[in-house]
Amino acid sequence: MQNADRQVVYILFPLLKADLQFTDTQLGALGALPFALFYSFMGIPLGWVADRWYRIRLITLGLTAWSGLTTLSGMASGFWSLFVVRVGVGIGESSCAPAGQTILSDYFPPARRSTILAMFNCGVPIGHGLGLYLGGYIAQHWGWRWTFYLLGIPGLLLTLLVANLKEPLRGQMDEQSRATPSKTSPGAVKQLLAVIRATPTLRWHFAGMALIGFAVNGAAIWLPTFLVRVRGMSVETAGEISGLSAIAAGFLGTFLGGVLADRWLTRRKNARMFILVVRSLLVIPFLFGMFFIPSSGLLVAVIVAGSCVSAVWFGPASAVVHDLVAPEIRSMAVAVYVLCINLAAGASPIIIGKLTDLSGDPLFLQYALLISPAGDLLAAVCLYCGSRHLVADLQARAQTAVAA
Repeated sequence: MQNADRQVVYILFPLLKADLQFTDTQLGALGALPFALFYSFMGIPLGWVADRWYRIRLITLGLTAWSGLTTLSGMASGFWSLFVVRVGVGIGESSCAPAGQTILSDYFPPARRSTILAMFNCGVPIGHGLGLYLGGYIAQHWGWRWTFYLLGIPGLLLTLLVANLKEPLRGQMDEQSRATPSKTSPGAVKQLLAVIRATPTLRWHFAGMALIGFAVNGAAIWLPTFLVRVRGMSVETAGEISGLSAIAAGFLGTFLGGVLADRWLTRRKNARMFILVVRSLLVIPFLFGMFFIPSSGLLVAVIVAGSCVSAVWFGPASAVVHDLVAPEIRSMAVAVYVLCINLAAGASPIIIGKLTDLSGDPLFLQYALLISPAGDLLAAVCLYCGSRHLVADLQARAQTAVAA
């Protein structure tokens, strides 16, 4: 539900533009800024809380907040009222990734980490797809306001299920497990900064994943509008195509990315990072196909295949962070990782919208979207540089854990 609540606004761009007279720059900001800024930055203090408090309770409170505010989004009367409510959704959702991912690292062994985190992160493209698919259908038949109403309520019901999950012992699956830090343990921020300074892989990884976020979010946010505006589809049809391709990406690309990374790890120690390099290069021709192939039938096939390739990153990318950071600061490390991705991801939709507005031609959106493959190419370079340090940094991490 998290990503359905977040992503549903993207399929509503054409209707919001017509009903509330939004510019493309405003649409890009609405889709990006609440999460690039507030979701990302709030993840740092909430990651700190997750390292010291009950993570299940934190997720339960966050789920209640973002689901309730999604419902309130349907009452917006203009840009700022909708923007403020979406900020609240972003703050609520920022509780989930750091706490949720570290819970899984405490339930499953490190050798399965890419697969397990990929299964967790399947919810990102699947939620994205459900938001677009259901949002397109609801908006086409009942309007954009009912889309927010009907997608916000189920999340409130899920809080009853989440609240009954069991909190695991921190670090219990690590080879060198450590005791749970006290709630008043000092120096967590300094400890994390020291790890980042001493670990070249993390610095390259954060840079590469920021560029992937830049590339992915620009294309993902504007693809439904591209299909409506440039390809002449209805909102419902655009929601079906972009939504079902994202769901396929969740079940195939995200899951297989985690499985392949873990299996490749038995033969190549830097497999979890190197597979991200391969993914970033392979997705580029699919992006060009999405934007320029004239055949509608072939376009759908390229969107589905490209979405699956693009989604490969979720499991391995998260696992690299977990592998390189000690359990007691892992939630904060995940929050910094999410911050890097979302800050860059927040820029690309606004740049695309601004370029389209400046051109004076709404159809220029087709060419503004080319910033996405450029981002993927730069990401491949950064991730390749990081992969060359990964083995040495993993060995250093193991030696530090033994010494402690």
